[in-house]
Amino acid sequence: MEEAKKKRSVLKGAVTRIVKALHTAIQEGCPVEYVNVLYNDMIEGWKKVQSAHEVVLMLGDPEDAEQEQWITELEDRYNKARHEEIKYRANRVTAETDTPSRKSEARLPPIQLKKMDMPRFEGDLRKYARFKEDFNKFVIPVTNTDQVTFALRQALGPEPRKILGPIEDDVSKMWERLDEKYDDKIKLVDIIVNDIEKKREVKDGESRKLVAYIDDIEAGYNDLKKAGLEKEMSNSRVVGEIERKLPPSVFGRWLMEVKSRHGSLVTLWDSCATASLITFAAAGKIKAKGSPVRIQMTKVGGTTETVDSLKYRVPHIDKEGNTVNIEAYGIECVTAKVSNKDLTHLAKLFRGVSAEEVSRPSGEVDLLVGFEYAGYHPVKAQACGHLVLLENQFGRCIGGSHPSLELEQTMGLHIHHIRITKFDEFLSIESMGISCVPRCGGCKCGKCPVGARNLTLQEERELHQIENNMTRTEGRWVAKYPWIKDPKDLPDNRQVAVATLKSLEKRLGGDPEKAKAYDLQIDDMLQRGVAREIGEEELLEYKGPVHYIAHHAVEKPDSESTPLRIVFNSSANYRGHVLNKLWAKGPDLVNNLLSVLLRFREENHALVGDIRKMFHSVAISLQDQHCHRFLWRGMNSAIPPKTYCVTAVNFGDRPSATIATVALRKTAEAEKTQFPEAAETILTNVYMDDILECVSSDNEAVQRAGEIEQLLEHGNFSIKRWTFSGNGSNEDSWIPKNEKVLSISWKPVEDILSFKDNVKTFKEVPGILTKRICLSKINSVYDPLGLLTPVTVRAKILLRKLWGAKLEWDEPISDTARSGWVELFEDLSNSSQLEFKRCVKPRDAEPGVLPTLAMFSDASEQALGTAAYIRYKLLNGHFESRLIASKSRVAPIEIISVVRLELRSAVMSKRLASYILKEMRIDFGKVFYIVDSEIVRAMIQKESYGYKTFAATRIGEIRQETEPNDWWWCKGWSWVLALPVDQWPVGQSCYERTLPERVKVVMVEDVEEIDSLASRINLRRYSSYDKLLRVTARVLSLYRKKKLSGAVSDPTAEDIRMAEMFWVREAQRPMLRLFEEDKRQFNKLYARLGLRLREDGIIVVGARIKEHVHFSYNNEEVALLPQNHPFSKLYSTSVHNRGHLGIQSTVSKIRSRYWITGVQRMIKAIKYRCVTCGRFEKRLTGQHMAPIQRLKPLPPWMYEGVRSIWSVYN
Repeated sequence: MEEAKKKRSVLKGAVTRIVKALHTAIQEGCPVEYVNVLYNDMIEGWKKVQSAHEVVLMLGDPEDAEQEQWITELEDRYNKARHEEIKYRANRVTAETDTPSRKSEARLPPIQLKKMDMPRFEGDLRKYARFKEDFNKFVIPVTNTDQVTFALRQALGPEPRKILGPIEDDVSKMWERLDEKYDDKIKLVDIIVNDIEKKREVKDGESRKLVAYIDDIEAGYNDLKKAGLEKEMSNSRVVGEIERKLPPSVFGRWLMEVKSRHGSLVTLWDSCATASLITFAAAGKIKAKGSPVRIQMTKVGGTTETVDSLKYRVPHIDKEGNTVNIEAYGIECVTAKVSNKDLTHLAKLFRGVSAEEVSRPSGEVDLLVGFEYAGYHPVKAQACGHLVLLENQFGRCIGGSHPSLELEQTMGLHIHHIRITKFDEFLSIESMGISCVPRCGGCKCGKCPVGARNLTLQEERELHQIENNMTRTEGRWVAKYPWIKDPKDLPDNRQVAVATLKSLEKRLGGDPEKAKAYDLQIDDMLQRGVAREIGEEELLEYKGPVHYIAHHAVEKPDSESTPLRIVFNSSANYRGHVLNKLWAKGPDLVNNLLSVLLRFREENHALVGDIRKMFHSVAISLQDQHCHRFLWRGMNSAIPPKTYCVTAVNFGDRPSATIATVALRKTAEAEKTQFPEAAETILTNVYMDDILECVSSDNEAVQRAGEIEQLLEHGNFSIKRWTFSGNGSNEDSWIPKNEKVLSISWKPVEDILSFKDNVKTFKEVPGILTKRICLSKINSVYDPLGLLTPVTVRAKILLRKLWGAKLEWDEPISDTARSGWVELFEDLSNSSQLEFKRCVKPRDAEPGVLPTLAMFSDASEQALGTAAYIRYKLLNGHFESRLIASKSRVAPIEIISVVRLELRSAVMSKRLASYILKEMRIDFGKVFYIVDSEIVRAMIQKESYGYKTFAATRIGEIRQETEPNDWWWCKGWSWVLALPVDQWPVGQSCYERTLPERVKVVMVEDVEEIDSLASRINLRRYSSYDKLLRVTARVLSLYRKKKLSGAVSDPTAEDIRMAEMFWVREAQRPMLRLFEEDKRQFNKLYARLGLRLREDGIIVVGARIKEHVHFSYNNEEVALLPQNHPFSKLYSTSVHNRGHLGIQSTVSKIRSRYWITGVQRMIKAIKYRCVTCGRFEKRLTGQHMAPIQRLKPLPPWMYEGVRSIWSVYN
């Protein structure tokens, strides 16, 4: 208390001295500028005195008369000084206005100021923002440019000076180095919040500690405010920490700052609603307590959704002060925001109504009161035409319409958030087996495998890091998480974990059975050794990184083993730190889904195993355990929480799937010599924790299962259960009636696959169908093998038509489209009766005879597809075939020929066959590719270089992996696989048919020209652009019913301009017709030009040309003209004839007014036919040059020589 009073007295003395100096300056008539400085200092000092006085009042008795008298006396002196300063300033302004040449003779009192100290920074992160601001504000303006770097080095302490290193003259790079080290906002928040958390609790009577605590809080807030992070100090957790350390007396004063016990909610009274709703945000604002409930909501389109919510009791205080409780269900959002509308001027239309009573609130709707509280709903009190005044016990409101109200047009905007990852997963399942690998020639995204590898460079590095951090100790794998950032930077978030635990206990408290199951799951984790309790001694001795993770329950009613599972949230954000962002993910090592399913269908006896707690079978290091701490106290809130940690790989961690898969694969590779077949099964036929295998006999199935269990024991893995196909020769096996195998229904006894569970949602068709409902229902069909392709391809076609209709997501579809969808849903519902044999090999297949793979492909204008069948020869000599897989795609939006679609389907057939041959362990004797297009079959027989790009690339791909003799053509479709090959109605050459006699037919088309003003002027008769405009101007003047005598007068400039616009409209008429008839073709031709239709009917060019208009001399928009219109050619010829310039110059002049498509080719043709240009640019005859040997300096006889003949006589 004494410390606070002492600080207040010091501040009072400073203010008193400033007040005296201000009074003296006014008396001596000092300049206004000097008086303003003293006045501002006085205001700042007064604010500090008020703050110090509030601290004294919190520590003492706020009703103390002595304290009240003290502040009153000082406030009187302060107010008098303010009044005196204002009066002085007004008088000086008036005097200067009256006598502007008169100068004040007053002089400033002699004041000697100390030289400003250089700002100093020693490396304290909290002081960096203020240092940088002060240096840029006070040092740089008064320092020469070449001396700034020296000044900055002098202002730094030894530690920050080392960071600059060898940088000498570049100030920007010096600041970049400093910012990289000290401008870390996350660390700044951590430091300030940790400082607050380390403060000890202040007790009553510790006045000096309280003042120091308040100063620290204020300093931390100012530091955060400098960095723009003041909101971090205002969150509930930090405020709660500050409140917890306040003395009880001060905390009581803090609570008394609440002005009233009630708030206001924007309430919507809905007479059509059957229940009342409140937003969770509004419930939290009024601190309402809710009880857990489950509600069923009917949304737009008639669909229903069951959600978990809370039921609140919302107290309302009416005008009489009575409290009324309304029960409302919690929801995220009630309806759209209420717009701001001023209705106060309508109050005068009703008797006894003030403007405040009918003022309309705006913003989010917090509460919706349904008609179950009809007695509280407002009723009609007065009326003025169609405008009514509604009133209830809570207030008044206005509804209806009135002429004084302006009509507003409201536009609805629906934003739909789509998880791209889920959409990519859907597309990846659809493209399995038929996708192109690699997708592009030169990858620039960095996400594709390079060369012949299956992993990207980044994935290889991450896999190498995970494998090197994994060791096997005492028969169990121990993994270190792949940290990509130092875990020592993680803050200790125990307080957040405690708050999360209390919230979890509150949710579980409303459901005792769920709470008991949750506690049993924690005990099960402790018994299995995947979690352990951390003792007090270890908590004190451990010095490494620490992080707590929240946990919650996830219900899975379909699971018989774990209907309730505990999930740890490693994606929670705490001060910008997210665990999952600190780890590398690693590559996706899971086997391909389609590959596993194809191999699962090879043999007659199948076995399916489920690895028990696969992730928990791999232990983690001690450091990672302490980064996976969590709190629990068995739902007993009376005791402090106990600290536990996860000791195994946690489900939900980013690298958990890769770590578990690597451990499983390393186990199989280590035991491959002892269990080769079991190891191969683990490496190729495991999808996550599901093992799928098929063998040729029951005994082999039992033996394979035993070997797999023995192998997995070496890596601390175990099997939860085995499921065998057939009647179950193994007594220890459990054969259910229906089993889910990778989300596909499988009946083990009958050994068949079905879609009974996948099409349950199609039995009931909603009354209203929207695009959202249709897409949701179709996405629920899970068919990776393509066994339902004849039905699902219709769904794809209907979806594309739905997209072409440009409907909104929640807009009802047309009756015609609805009938097609209803028929499709009926077929999908009936598909639950379809059953497919799991094994593609008949039991009575003739041994030693290799099967045949038959690939069929076809296409139409709407879709294309392919199907793969396997054909076995039976013991009785007959043949049996079964569907392996099929794939389909819709035809592209851009219309292409059926032949091209047939070629694309042939490529799909080749890709699917290559995939089957690679992934399945069956040896095929022969592969047949059957198409029903003679053209495609003939195209495949030829080399690809003779075709254009579209056909050449696809034919090249087909011939790269298949032989032309493997492709057959079939006239129409008939079931050929039941017949011997020599009886198939297929061939490899086109049938020779006699062509019908060609008859020459002469077609005569009578074109009748439309009689119009343009046709009568006949543009093609004119060779002069100016003459055309003058004639047109005279005709238009007569057309506007002027006197005949006006036709001989010269046309004005306006007449010429109107004539020119007439021909522009005439030239654009075909373009407007194309826009109305085929918008798609119009956009294809002119989309890049950014066209716009002006009010006068002229099409002008936008895009970048629009910006050029402001810099042109005539400031006129550029109109669009077609190339093939005579007006365009006539205008281009006129521009060319003005100067006979070059091509680019002429084009530039033309485009200053018109944008003619293909104008360069037109100017080239005009210039080529121009006589004047030919005369100016003709090539002159050059001088004939002498032989080159006459010019070069060469030795004699290089080109010529003299032959000498000598006679020799004896």
